Amino acid sequence: MNKKGLQKFTEFDKVKTLEDFKKLQETAPEKLKEVQSWLQEKLTELINREPPPTHCEIDMYYIRLFECLEARGESEYLIGLYKRDRWYLNEGLIKQYIHNTLVTKRYLPTNTEISNKTGLSRVTVNKHIKGNSLSEYKAEDRDKYRILNGTALNQLYYLAFQNGDVKALKMFIDLTKETAEGCGSVNTNYIQINNTRIDNVLIGKLPTETRQKIETLILESLPG
Repeated sequence: MNKKGLQKFTEFDKVKTLEDFKKLQETAPEKLKEVQSWLQEKLTELINREPPPTHCEIDMYYIRLFECLEARGESEYLIGLYKRDRWYLNEGLIKQYIHNTLVTKRYLPTNTEISNKTGLSRVTVNKHIKGNSLSEYKAEDRDKYRILNGTALNQLYYLAFQNGDVKALKMFIDLTKETAEGCGSVNTNYIQINNTRIDNVLIGKLPTETRQKIETLILESLPG
């Protein structure tokens, strides 16, 4: 990092709390806009860093970015989109590390190991793997395998298509086709609200704007 970059890091890194961001918005809004750009650049750098970032770094900078956006008066919808991006990023980092460990080391990593190696907090790792529900260790292991289902389906389709394997293609179709009730055989999850059953098929029929509003409301209700 050059001297100018170091000076910028030192100056911007001092802005850490929501109160700090709000104060900067009142006194120097253009400077706060620069801080937001710096936080986004910092996150990109951390995500692509080799070796991976240290424990909790990614979460720490994402939290500061959300507070910066709040201080700048950005809409809840925009903040929700950033939170959605964060969720997909975290999910990808966790999946990748579980996959790499299984393939190269032949064992399931602990949540602490995943946290230490991805730069995510253990709380974030727990949320993704356990889905905010209590479970015994064996159930947690099954959850770690289940999170790789989509990756396995991608590989099945790729191999079936590349090799012209009719049996494999039929297997892929059987695993992903909709049942008579409208739920995929791989993922039959749904929620029941009063007498209304809500699943992926029903949500898929909604207008894009309505789906985005639902996503934003859910994201806003999640802790952290």
